[in-house]
Amino acid sequence: MNSGGLEDIKRMVFPGTFDPFTSGHLDVVERALPLCDQLYVAVFDNANKRPAADRASRLAWIRKALLAYPAVQVLSFDGLLVDFCHRNGVTAIVRGLRSAAQFEEEQTMAEINRRIGGGIETVFLPSLPDKRHLSSSAVRELLRLGGDITGMVPTVIEPDLVEHYGKRATE
Repeated sequence: MNSGGLEDIKRMVFPGTFDPFTSGHLDVVERALPLCDQLYVAVFDNANKRPAADRASRLAWIRKALLAYPAVQVLSFDGLLVDFCHRNGVTAIVRGLRSAAQFEEEQTMAEINRRIGGGIETVFLPSLPDKRHLSSSAVRELLRLGGDITGMVPTVIEPDLVEHYGKRATE
C-alpha cells in the first residue's frame, strides 16, 4: 500500500562529467523524467579524464540548461556512485547509450553497482538516431577549432560554452 511518504518517492541519478553538457544529455534527462519523481544530475570528475572546464562551471551551465525542469536537481559529488545513491534515497542509475560497445562497458559498471550497492539498478536509455553522434569530446573539439555546435548543446548555454571552450583554442 502506498503511504504517500518520502519512502515512496522514486529517485534516479544521471551521473557524468558533462564536459560539456550536450543535447544528448538533455535528451536522457527528458526521457528519464517520466520514470521517476526526482532526478539527480550528479556531476563528478572522472579519474581517467581531465575536464576542460572546472566543476563549478559545469554545474552552473547544467543548472541553467535544466532550469525548466523542477523535478531535476543538479549536484556535485565525489566518491562511489552507490554511496551517493544511498545518501539520497536513489534506487536507480540512468545511463544513455550511443553504441553497442558502450553497452558492454556500462553493463559491467551496472553489475558492479548492483553488487556493491545492495541492488541499485541501472536503466539504459539508448540514444535516439539523431543524437547518436553527440559526445562531449566531439563538441569540445568542435569548440576548440571554432566549429558550429548549433543543436549539439542546449541553446541557452551555447554562448557560455563557446566563450569558455573556444578560449582554450588560443591558449
